Amino acid sequence: MAELEVSAVNLNGMTALDVLIQSRWDSRDSEIKESLKRAGAFRAAETNIPLHNNQNMQDNNWKTLFKNQAEWLEKKKSALMVVASLIATMAFQAGVTPPGGVWQDDKVVNSQGNQIITDLTHKNHSAGFSIMARNYPHLYTVFYIVNTEFH
Repeated sequence: MAELEVSAVNLNGMTALDVLIQSRWDSRDSEIKESLKRAGAFRAAETNIPLHNNQNMQDNNWKTLFKNQAEWLEKKKSALMVVASLIATMAFQAGVTPPGGVWQDDKVVNSQGNQIITDLTHKNHSAGFSIMARNYPHLYTVFYIVNTEFH
């Protein structure tokens, strides 16, 4: 028959007697306590087992847990930075190149493709300005607000 170490100490530095004493008291607990004592069990305070070893094991477990959490947090921060950069890039690109593009020149042409000369006060468009802003001013205003408001 294998021997049991009745005064073994758990990670909290407690023996079986310590756990029994701290648990709810039951009518059978006194029998268990006497059986443990007959088998040579002691409380942790009565043993010569250094408790700091168990404390070091607990500290190492906490250190590992905090290290893992720190690594996880660092990965999440990196991922959030990538997402934020992508969102900022998309908003910038949409502002620089709005839907429909921008006018490439100042020329106004008729349906046959011939240039129509207009004076500056009746100019239909200017190079570099949004085509959407010229053709759909209300829709462009909504686009502009949505693109710049949330960033």
